[in-house]
Amino acid sequence: MKIEFSEILSLKVRLISKDVHLLLKSWVKMQHYSLPTRLLDITTNPLVALYFACENDAVDGKLFRFEVKTSDIKYFDSDAVCVVSNIAKRPIDFSIEGIRDLDCEDFNDKADISYLLHEIKHEKPHFQND
Repeated sequence: MKIEFSEILSLKVRLISKDVHLLLKSWVKMQHYSLPTRLLDITTNPLVALYFACENDAVDGKLFRFEVKTSDIKYFDSDAVCVVSNIAKRPIDFSIEGIRDLDCEDFNDKADISYLLHEIKHEKPHFQND
């Protein structure tokens, strides 16, 4: 069954208090209540990872180990996480392939990018386009 993002948002309203304004925080809450999200559970605790990998007897759980440099870690309230979270809301055919070589101003003027920037600025008013 395919659930659209707007349908998930309508469910979210009943589950999440109004003080949750960051998209990623909303998705974390939604995943906690078993709503479908594009999130991957990641933890630094291997015992927590094993618990969640094995909690459902109906499927074989999987555990992956990642090695990430400390400098590459992004936190939930960072601009980078905000951008990626909002890109995930875009339609499945969203792509910058045909416009990636444009200069900054022309790139930002494209309708899809302009709307993406609007969504990002809703969450992060200080976000700069350049």
